[in-house]
Amino acid sequence: MAVLDISCPNCDKAMKVPDTAVGKKLRCKACEQVFTVPAAGAKPLPDEFKKAAPAKKAKPAKAAPPRADADAPIKFQDEPPKPKIDDDEDDDTPFAVIKEGEIARCPHCAEELDPPDTKVCLNCGYDMVQRRRHASKKVIAHTQADFILHWLPAAVWLVVMISLIAVTAICFLRMRGWLTGSFLDKEELNAVTGEPQFYVGPGCFTMVVTLITLAVCIMGGKFAYKRLVLNWRPPEVEKKK
Repeated sequence: MAVLDISCPNCDKAMKVPDTAVGKKLRCKACEQVFTVPAAGAKPLPDEFKKAAPAKKAKPAKAAPPRADADAPIKFQDEPPKPKIDDDEDDDTPFAVIKEGEIARCPHCAEELDPPDTKVCLNCGYDMVQRRRHASKKVIAHTQADFILHWLPAAVWLVVMISLIAVTAICFLRMRGWLTGSFLDKEELNAVTGEPQFYVGPGCFTMVVTLITLAVCIMGGKFAYKRLVLNWRPPEVEKKK
């Protein structure tokens, strides 16, 4: 059996094989290249179906420790920081996102306040100024008839007061004539003034009428002022559940 001297077609490593290996495939132990053993005197060619194995990557050398007087290494971020977008800048979008914190809400029921400076929440009755919740109730809406019936007693008092004032003024002007010839007339004239004399003077009757008018005007005036000025709206009627 003869021995053939051949070399690897990839790394040129010399090797010896028996002549019985001609036409057979060998793998180079140095570079892992597969090739076909040629006949004596021919140059081996790499196998067209097998590619050389990738060379092993060399391990990176360890970096030398930094010197004591060397500058501190600069650390880079994995991703550069994104620029901040100013929300106040105008853009072409027809809408904008409103932050939840910018919406005015009731501290009691968390409902949105409209307008934001509302003093009392219309949903739960919470007072922003007094920091307390007012009782809320559903009432019946007032009609024109309610207002008329509410103002009518005050109007009656005003008519009565005006009438009594007119009567008092007439008494001042006509009381002496009404008593002349009555059972209160003495049928004697005053020696100084020449006017008729009475058992009860006209001034007494006029004073009584004046006092009655004054008392009615005080009571009626108070009632009319409360009904027409202070409490000019009819009382609220709560809806029954």
